[in-house]
Amino acid sequence: MIASFVGFLTVILALWVWRRENRKPVRLLAFSALATVIAQGVLGGLTVLLFLPAPISIMHACLAQTFFCLMASLVLVTSKGWQRKVELEVEDRKHVPLRKVAILTTASVYLQLILGAALRHSKSGILFHVAGAFLVTIFVLWFIGRIYKFFEHRTELFKPALILGFLLMIQISLGVGSYLVRLASRDDVQPLPVPVAVTTAHLAIGALLLATCVVLTLQVFRILAPTAAPLNLSQATQEAS
Repeated sequence: MIASFVGFLTVILALWVWRRENRKPVRLLAFSALATVIAQGVLGGLTVLLFLPAPISIMHACLAQTFFCLMASLVLVTSKGWQRKVELEVEDRKHVPLRKVAILTTASVYLQLILGAALRHSKSGILFHVAGAFLVTIFVLWFIGRIYKFFEHRTELFKPALILGFLLMIQISLGVGSYLVRLASRDDVQPLPVPVAVTTAHLAIGALLLATCVVLTLQVFRILAPTAAPLNLSQATQEAS
Protein backbone atom coordinates (compact mmCIF):
# COMPACT_ATOMS: atom_id res chain seq x y z
CA MET A 1 0.00 0.00 0.00
CA ILE A 2 2.85 2.37 0.80
CA ALA A 3 4.52 1.53 -2.52
CA SER A 4 1.27 2.23 -4.38
CA PHE A 5 0.90 5.57 -2.59
CA VAL A 6 4.47 6.55 -3.50
CA GLY A 7 3.78 5.62 -7.12
CA PHE A 8 0.58 7.69 -7.11
CA LEU A 9 2.43 10.72 -5.73
CA THR A 10 5.15 10.29 -8.35
CA VAL A 11 2.56 10.33 -11.17
CA ILE A 12 1.17 13.60 -9.79
CA LEU A 13 4.67 15.04 -9.48
CA ALA A 14 5.62 14.12 -13.06
CA LEU A 15 2.46 15.70 -14.47
CA TRP A 16 2.94 18.79 -12.32
CA VAL A 17 6.54 19.20 -13.48
CA TRP A 18 5.46 18.74 -17.09
CA ARG A 19 2.94 21.57 -16.77
CA ARG A 20 4.91 24.01 -14.62
CA GLU A 21 8.55 23.44 -15.56
CA ASN A 22 10.12 24.76 -18.77
CA ARG A 23 13.56 23.23 -18.29
CA LYS A 24 13.79 20.02 -20.33
CA PRO A 25 16.39 18.33 -18.07
CA VAL A 26 14.07 18.78 -15.08
CA ARG A 27 11.16 17.31 -17.03
CA LEU A 28 13.35 14.37 -18.02
CA LEU A 29 14.36 13.90 -14.40
CA ALA A 30 10.72 13.79 -13.27
CA PHE A 31 9.71 11.23 -15.86
CA SER A 32 12.84 9.19 -15.15
CA ALA A 33 11.67 9.02 -11.54
CA LEU A 34 8.23 7.91 -12.74
CA ALA A 35 9.70 5.18 -14.96
CA THR A 36 11.92 4.01 -12.10
CA VAL A 37 9.07 3.74 -9.60
CA ILE A 38 6.97 1.81 -12.14
CA ALA A 39 9.82 -0.63 -12.73
CA GLN A 40 10.30 -0.88 -8.98
CA GLY A 41 6.65 -1.77 -8.48
CA VAL A 42 6.72 -4.41 -11.22
CA LEU A 43 9.88 -6.03 -9.82
CA GLY A 44 8.51 -5.97 -6.28
CA GLY A 45 5.22 -7.56 -7.30
CA LEU A 46 6.88 -10.29 -9.36
CA THR A 47 9.30 -11.05 -6.53
CA VAL A 48 6.48 -11.52 -4.02
CA LEU A 49 4.25 -13.54 -6.35
CA LEU A 50 6.84 -15.73 -8.07
CA PHE A 51 9.56 -15.94 -5.41
CA LEU A 52 12.16 -14.78 -7.91
CA PRO A 53 15.87 -15.43 -7.22
CA ALA A 54 18.21 -13.20 -5.21
CA PRO A 55 19.57 -11.18 -8.19
CA ILE A 56 16.07 -9.83 -8.85
CA SER A 57 15.73 -8.78 -5.21
CA ILE A 58 19.13 -7.10 -5.39
CA MET A 59 18.04 -5.24 -8.53
CA HIS A 60 14.85 -4.24 -6.72
CA ALA A 61 16.91 -2.76 -3.87
CA CYS A 62 19.18 -0.88 -6.28
CA LEU A 63 16.20 0.60 -8.13
CA ALA A 64 14.87 1.87 -4.81
CA GLN A 65 18.14 3.70 -4.17
CA THR A 66 18.10 5.12 -7.70
CA PHE A 67 14.54 6.39 -7.25
CA PHE A 68 15.45 8.03 -3.95
CA CYS A 69 18.40 9.83 -5.57
CA LEU A 70 16.24 11.01 -8.47
CA MET A 71 13.74 12.48 -6.02
CA ALA A 72 16.48 14.18 -4.00
CA SER A 73 17.85 15.66 -7.24
CA LEU A 74 14.38 16.94 -8.17
CA VAL A 75 14.05 18.64 -4.81
CA LEU A 76 17.40 20.33 -5.35
CA VAL A 77 16.97 21.52 -8.95
CA THR A 78 13.46 22.89 -8.32
CA SER A 79 14.53 24.85 -5.23
CA LYS A 80 14.84 28.65 -5.31
CA GLY A 81 18.50 28.50 -4.36
CA TRP A 82 19.36 26.35 -7.37
CA GLN A 83 17.70 28.78 -9.77
CA ARG A 84 19.71 31.76 -8.52
CA LYS A 85 22.84 32.69 -10.43
CA VAL A 86 26.07 31.67 -8.72
CA GLU A 87 29.64 32.86 -8.99
CA LEU A 88 31.81 30.11 -10.40
CA GLU A 89 34.87 28.88 -8.55
CA VAL A 90 38.12 27.94 -10.28
CA GLU A 91 40.11 25.04 -8.87
CA ASP A 92 43.84 24.72 -8.51
CA ARG A 93 44.93 22.71 -11.55
CA LYS A 94 47.55 20.86 -9.49
CA HIS A 95 44.88 18.77 -7.74
CA VAL A 96 42.57 16.03 -8.97
CA PRO A 97 39.40 17.86 -10.11
CA LEU A 98 36.75 17.87 -7.40
CA ARG A 99 34.22 16.84 -10.04
CA LYS A 100 36.07 13.53 -10.47
CA VAL A 101 36.34 13.09 -6.71
CA ALA A 102 32.60 13.66 -6.39
CA ILE A 103 31.77 11.09 -9.07
CA LEU A 104 34.13 8.50 -7.58
CA THR A 105 32.69 9.02 -4.10
CA THR A 106 29.10 8.70 -5.26
CA ALA A 107 29.92 5.62 -7.34
CA SER A 108 31.68 3.96 -4.39
CA VAL A 109 28.67 4.55 -2.12
CA TYR A 110 26.29 3.13 -4.73
CA LEU A 111 28.54 0.09 -5.22
CA GLN A 112 28.59 -0.42 -1.46
CA LEU A 113 24.79 -0.37 -1.35
CA ILE A 114 24.74 -3.03 -4.07
CA LEU A 115 27.13 -5.16 -2.01
CA GLY A 116 24.91 -4.63 1.02
CA ALA A 117 21.84 -5.75 -0.90
CA ALA A 118 23.72 -8.84 -2.09
CA LEU A 119 24.71 -9.61 1.49
CA ARG A 120 21.12 -9.29 2.74
CA HIS A 121 19.52 -11.38 0.01
CA SER A 122 22.18 -14.04 -0.57
CA LYS A 123 23.66 -14.22 2.97
CA SER A 124 27.18 -14.07 1.50
CA GLY A 125 29.81 -11.53 0.57
CA ILE A 126 30.60 -10.05 3.99
CA LEU A 127 34.29 -9.57 3.09
CA PHE A 128 33.38 -7.61 -0.06
CA HIS A 129 31.01 -5.47 1.97
CA VAL A 130 33.67 -4.73 4.60
CA ALA A 131 36.21 -3.89 1.88
CA GLY A 132 33.62 -1.63 0.27
CA ALA A 133 33.12 0.15 3.59
CA PHE A 134 36.84 0.98 3.73
CA LEU A 135 36.72 2.23 0.14
CA VAL A 136 33.70 4.43 0.83
CA THR A 137 35.32 5.86 3.96
CA ILE A 138 38.47 6.81 2.03
CA PHE A 139 36.56 8.49 -0.80
CA VAL A 140 34.13 10.33 1.49
CA LEU A 141 36.94 11.65 3.70
CA TRP A 142 38.86 12.72 0.58
CA PHE A 143 35.77 14.48 -0.75
CA ILE A 144 35.00 16.23 2.54
CA GLY A 145 38.64 17.17 3.12
CA ARG A 146 38.92 18.87 -0.27
CA ILE A 147 35.78 20.90 0.37
CA TYR A 148 36.83 21.90 3.89
CA LYS A 149 40.28 22.95 2.68
CA PHE A 150 39.42 24.92 -0.43
CA PHE A 151 35.68 25.73 -0.41
CA GLU A 152 34.77 26.32 3.21
CA HIS A 153 33.36 29.72 2.21
CA ARG A 154 30.76 28.14 -0.12
CA THR A 155 27.81 27.14 2.05
CA GLU A 156 26.29 25.17 -0.85
CA LEU A 157 29.23 22.78 -0.53
CA PHE A 158 30.25 23.11 3.11
CA LYS A 159 26.87 22.31 4.69
CA PRO A 160 26.20 19.12 2.66
CA ALA A 161 29.80 18.04 3.32
CA LEU A 162 29.22 18.50 7.05
CA ILE A 163 26.08 16.35 6.84
CA LEU A 164 27.97 13.77 4.77
CA GLY A 165 30.64 13.41 7.45
CA PHE A 166 28.01 13.05 10.17
CA LEU A 167 26.16 10.37 8.20
CA LEU A 168 29.41 8.49 7.57
CA MET A 169 30.12 8.24 11.30
CA ILE A 170 26.61 6.98 12.01
CA GLN A 171 26.77 4.50 9.14
CA ILE A 172 30.05 2.99 10.28
CA SER A 173 28.69 2.61 13.82
CA LEU A 174 25.51 0.98 12.55
CA GLY A 175 27.47 -1.33 10.27
CA VAL A 176 29.57 -2.61 13.16
CA GLY A 177 26.47 -2.82 15.36
CA SER A 178 24.53 -4.73 12.71
CA TYR A 179 27.28 -7.34 12.45
CA LEU A 180 27.62 -7.70 16.23
CA VAL A 181 23.89 -8.12 16.93
CA ARG A 182 23.58 -10.68 14.15
CA LEU A 183 26.58 -12.53 15.51
CA ALA A 184 25.13 -12.51 19.04
CA SER A 185 21.72 -13.77 17.87
CA ARG A 186 22.82 -16.27 15.20
CA ASP A 187 21.48 -19.22 17.23
CA ASP A 188 18.14 -17.57 18.07
CA VAL A 189 14.86 -17.82 16.18
CA GLN A 190 14.87 -15.20 13.44
CA PRO A 191 13.98 -12.47 12.84
CA LEU A 192 14.53 -10.67 16.16
CA PRO A 193 13.47 -7.02 16.69
CA VAL A 194 16.93 -5.66 17.55
CA PRO A 195 18.82 -7.07 14.51
CA VAL A 196 15.97 -6.01 12.23
CA ALA A 197 15.94 -2.47 13.69
CA VAL A 198 19.72 -2.02 13.47
CA THR A 199 19.90 -3.44 9.93
CA THR A 200 17.00 -1.26 8.77
CA ALA A 201 18.61 1.84 10.29
CA HIS A 202 21.88 0.89 8.56
CA LEU A 203 20.06 0.65 5.22
CA ALA A 204 18.23 3.97 5.76
CA ILE A 205 21.40 5.88 6.65
CA GLY A 206 23.09 4.33 3.62
CA ALA A 207 20.34 5.74 1.41
CA LEU A 208 20.74 9.18 3.02
CA LEU A 209 24.51 8.95 2.52
CA LEU A 210 24.04 8.21 -1.18
CA ALA A 211 21.46 10.97 -1.67
CA THR A 212 23.74 13.48 0.09
CA CYS A 213 26.60 12.48 -2.23
CA VAL A 214 24.35 12.99 -5.25
CA VAL A 215 23.20 16.42 -4.05
CA LEU A 216 26.77 17.46 -3.25
CA THR A 217 27.97 16.22 -6.65
CA LEU A 218 25.31 18.28 -8.42
CA GLN A 219 26.37 21.34 -6.44
CA VAL A 220 30.02 20.73 -7.35
CA PHE A 221 29.17 20.58 -11.05
CA ARG A 222 27.09 23.74 -10.69
CA ILE A 223 29.61 25.83 -8.76
CA LEU A 224 33.04 24.70 -9.97
CA ALA A 225 34.26 25.55 -13.43
CA PRO A 226 35.66 22.59 -15.39
CA THR A 227 39.44 22.33 -15.14
CA ALA A 228 39.57 22.23 -18.94
CA ALA A 229 38.18 25.77 -19.08
CA PRO A 230 40.32 28.25 -21.03
CA LEU A 231 43.01 29.98 -18.99
CA ASN A 232 43.10 33.73 -18.71
CA LEU A 233 46.00 35.71 -20.20
CA SER A 234 48.13 35.84 -17.04
CA GLN A 235 47.75 32.09 -16.42
CA ALA A 236 48.62 31.28 -20.03
CA THR A 237 51.75 33.49 -19.80
CA GLN A 238 52.88 31.80 -16.57
CA GLU A 239 52.42 28.30 -17.98
CA ALA A 240 54.22 29.22 -21.21
CA SER A 241 57.17 30.54 -19.23
